[in-house]
Amino acid sequence: MKRYKIINTLKAQRDLDSISDYTVINWGVKQHDKYMDGIKKRVLYLQNKPLNFAKKHDEIATGLCSVNYKSHKIFFMVSDDAVRILRVLHNSSDWQTKQF
Repeated sequence: MKRYKIINTLKAQRDLDSISDYTVINWGVKQHDKYMDGIKKRVLYLQNKPLNFAKKHDEIATGLCSVNYKSHKIFFMVSDDAVRILRVLHNSSDWQTKQF
């Protein structure tokens, strides 16, 4: 089975940092650890089968896909050997107008 390399873009890392900060402040360390671990596991799943449960968003950008994790969408693109995580955005955000 092919295994893709996971690459977080700077925007994705900033999104994750923001989610991390918000979760600690509003929900506590225990919930933070659980939620961030869940996002990490969902991203790692993409290493093996990036398009299995992905929703395509070609209307926004060709090749743009997402998977959900609870209250967030993980946006990514797949190349020959890598999954590039572009953004991690809250479901309630106006993600259709965001820069990817």
